[in-house]
Amino acid sequence: MSNTTSFGRSPTQQAAYFLGNFTAPATIPLTGVLIPGTNAVGSVGDQVTIDAELFTSDPNENGEGEPLILISLPSLNTGISGYYAKRSFTCKIATLGQVLNANIDGVDGDETAQLNGFIDPAPPKPTYTPEQKEQFAAAGDRIERLAAQEDVLAKLCFRSRVLPAYCEIINTASAVNSVLAQVDYALALDPPDPNFTVIDQPVIPSLPLLTLRQGLSQAEVDSFNALLLNQEKFIGISRATLTAINRSVGAYDANDDLWEARQREAAALFNLQLSALHREQVTLLSNWQTALRNGALGSLTVTPSDVLNNEIDLINFGLTSPYVAQLQQLGVDNATIETIRNRHRVQDTNQVSGTFPDSLTNPDFISSLNKAADALYEAALDNATPLIRGQQVEGEGRIRNLSSSASFEFEAGVNKSGNIVSELELRVESTSFNFRIIQSSVTRAALLGNIAILDGTYAASDATAGTFRIIATDAGKGQESKDMVTISLSNGYQLSGVLDKGHIQIKTHKSDD
Repeated sequence: MSNTTSFGRSPTQQAAYFLGNFTAPATIPLTGVLIPGTNAVGSVGDQVTIDAELFTSDPNENGEGEPLILISLPSLNTGISGYYAKRSFTCKIATLGQVLNANIDGVDGDETAQLNGFIDPAPPKPTYTPEQKEQFAAAGDRIERLAAQEDVLAKLCFRSRVLPAYCEIINTASAVNSVLAQVDYALALDPPDPNFTVIDQPVIPSLPLLTLRQGLSQAEVDSFNALLLNQEKFIGISRATLTAINRSVGAYDANDDLWEARQREAAALFNLQLSALHREQVTLLSNWQTALRNGALGSLTVTPSDVLNNEIDLINFGLTSPYVAQLQQLGVDNATIETIRNRHRVQDTNQVSGTFPDSLTNPDFISSLNKAADALYEAALDNATPLIRGQQVEGEGRIRNLSSSASFEFEAGVNKSGNIVSELELRVESTSFNFRIIQSSVTRAALLGNIAILDGTYAASDATAGTFRIIATDAGKGQESKDMVTISLSNGYQLSGVLDKGHIQIKTHKSDD
C-alpha cells in the first residue's frame, strides 16, 4: 500500500548522492553548482548526511593522531580518529556557497579516506540522535579494543602452550566481541531498504557452549556460557534492528506511512531488548572475571610490543583459521571479516595493552556499555506512544531468581487534565538486602504495542530515594502465564522475568478520573 503524505518525499525530492576519495585536502561544493556525480544542486535548508571512513596500510594507526576532519561551516565541524570504523554525520545547508572541506590532519602518505553522502531536501525522521550515535560508536571502540587484546592473548596462549584450556575460550571471546563492535558501529548508519513490507525477525547465531574440561572450573564454564548466550542474542537482535531501521527509511522514500510506522515500532521493540542485554552484559562480564580470577588463569599482561607484533602478523598473515571459522558461524560475511582484521591491526598499541581479565571490567569500558544501553532505551521511547486518556496500565504479582524476588502492584493512567495518575508498591527480598518502596510517582508512561514503559521516582523504607523503570509485557487474554516484567532501580537493582504469580494488563478503555 502506498499513500501520499505531507511528511514523505515527492518525486522531485529524492536524495542526491555524491562520492569522493581523497588523499589530500578536498573541497566539495554543496550549493550553487552541480554536485559531483549527480544532476542535483543543494539548496539552503537541505539536509546533508555524510558517511566517512579512514583507511591505512600501517599498524598502530589509531595511535598516530591523524584524524579525518570534516568542516562545513557554519553547521558542521567534526572529525573521526578511528580507522575502518565508518561514521555518519548530519547537518543542514545554512548558507549559499556552503562547501564541505575534508582533510586528514598530519597525513604522511599511507592514509586515505572515503566520503559517501547525500543531500536531501525532505529527510526522514532520524532513527537515532547524534548523541545516541556517539554512544554506540564509543561502545564499539571500547569493545573493539577488548577484542584486539583478547586476540593477542589467544595467539600468545596457543604459541606458548601455557594454560591450553583457556586458549580456545579467549579466542572465542575475541571473535564475539569483534562482531559486537561491528554491530554497535552499524547502529549509527541507516541506508534505505526497499523491502519494507516485511518485519524482520531476529536470527540468533550459535557457537558451541563451553564444556567442563581439565583446567577449568564449573564457575568459569557457567559464567562464560551465560555471557556468550547474552552476546549472541545481542548480535541477532541488532541485525534485525538494523533491518527495521533501513526499511523504515525505504518506506519513507516510498511515501508509505503505515509501513514506516510498523518498521519504527519493530526497531523500538528491538532497542528495548538490546538495552537490557547491554546492561546485563555488565553483570555477566563481572561474573566471568571473578571466575577467571579464582581459577588457574590468574592475571595475564599484554604489552604494547605484543600488540604491535600481532598487528604486523595480521598484515602479513591475516586472522587465524579458527578465528575466521567462528566469525563465519556468527554469520559474518567475507567483507566484514576483512574489516575486522583491519580494525584489529590499526588499534593504538598503548590502549589495547593491559592486564586480563581486569580489562573485562575496565571502568571506561563498563561506562560505555551503560551509556549505550541508555541510548538504546531512549531511542525506544522516542518511537513509543505516550499514554493518553482512555488508556491504563496495571499489574500485580511476583518475579524471582535464585538470589532475589520482588512482589509488586502498580497502576498508571491519565486523568482529564492530561496528568499521569499512578500508584506503585514494590517489595524486594534478596540475599544481600531487603527493600520496600513507600512513595512513588510515575513521570513518564508510554506504550509500544503490548509493552508498557513506566519511568518515575521513589522513596524507600530505608530512607533512600531514586528513580525506577518498569517494562511490563501484556501477553494477552488467556496468556497471563507469559506476562513479563523488568524492574530497574537507580540503586543498581534489576530483576526481570516471567511472572511467577499475577498479571499485566493494558486497557484501552477506562472512564475518566
